[in-house]
Amino acid sequence: MASTQVTDNALDRALLELESLGLARPTNILLAEYLIALSAEGLLDATAVADISAAYNRVRYAAVPGEDDQTRAAAAPIEQIAVRLRDLPAEQREQLAQRIFKRLPEEVDVAATEKSTESSAQPSSPPSSLASRPVPVASWPAPSTLAPTDDVSGFPGVPVVTASPKSAPSRWSRPWTTVEGFGLCCLATFFCGYFLREASQVAFAKTSEASERRRDVWVSPEAWVATIQARGIDELGVQHYRTARLALELALACSDDESSDHHAETLNALAWSYLFPDQNGAKDPPRALELVTKALAIRRRPGYIDTAAEAHYQLGNPMEAVRLEREALVRAQRLPPWRQLQLTNELKTQLLKFQNAERDLAAAKTLPKAQSPSPTGSPAH
Repeated sequence: MASTQVTDNALDRALLELESLGLARPTNILLAEYLIALSAEGLLDATAVADISAAYNRVRYAAVPGEDDQTRAAAAPIEQIAVRLRDLPAEQREQLAQRIFKRLPEEVDVAATEKSTESSAQPSSPPSSLASRPVPVASWPAPSTLAPTDDVSGFPGVPVVTASPKSAPSRWSRPWTTVEGFGLCCLATFFCGYFLREASQVAFAKTSEASERRRDVWVSPEAWVATIQARGIDELGVQHYRTARLALELALACSDDESSDHHAETLNALAWSYLFPDQNGAKDPPRALELVTKALAIRRRPGYIDTAAEAHYQLGNPMEAVRLEREALVRAQRLPPWRQLQLTNELKTQLLKFQNAERDLAAAKTLPKAQSPSPTGSPAH
């Protein structure tokens, strides 16, 4: 709490008003330090801090009346702070007070404070009016020296309140590290190095394994064919049909095992690429039907059957396309649920397209031929 003051002037009354609102100046803190903390929170500017300090010194240590124009002018900014604090909620006011107290200096020389209090009767050495017991608050960087104003210079013998910065502690004044601490550091370094060594060995092993796989692509024919096939399927997925055909034809020509599922997958993917035009508009449904027929001889998967149905549809045989698509739907029911739903929807869409083509073809075959007009010129019936 702040020390009890005699409120015989406007400045004291303004400071007591701040104390009643929760912004009391601790008794072990100089007024200049307290004002600088208020300034750091944007409540005062540098000019107001200098004016208030000068007025406070005049009232305490100079032969001037307790109430004059300069004192009232210095008290005006503090009164404005009090008005702003009264308008704030109690919670915000408490948070502001905590921030201000954190900005105040942490340490106070009590002996120097008592000495300055005892010599307060001398005009040339003003007392600090500090209590003998300091209040522990958070540290704050030392404020800069307040420059004297014209009002202060008009009163000779009145010193200007300054705040001297704290000297940084010397590194040689710090205690040396103990033997126990040094031992713990050595142990921590050893274990960190051990674990980092293990991690580096694992990373090196993974890198070596990846390098071996890359070399196998060129050493092993099977790995090389699988890489070319994967590239062709990727190109097929982004509808680069010409590039996909080149890669898949090469993988098909270099494949040795013509009865494996891997070979059947290559045949089906290549057949699908020939069912759609490339950037030059070229496609080849007969070649697609030839390729997918070989794939079906190895394994009758729903996707392979759908490719064969699409080939028959493009070759003008929608009836066979409908038959094959129905077979694909039946076989799709045996797939796992997560795959079955997506594939079934695609197959149903294809089946509807083929059925519509079949109806159109049947309707075209059943249309009666146009009769020629009669010799008399009357329309035929």
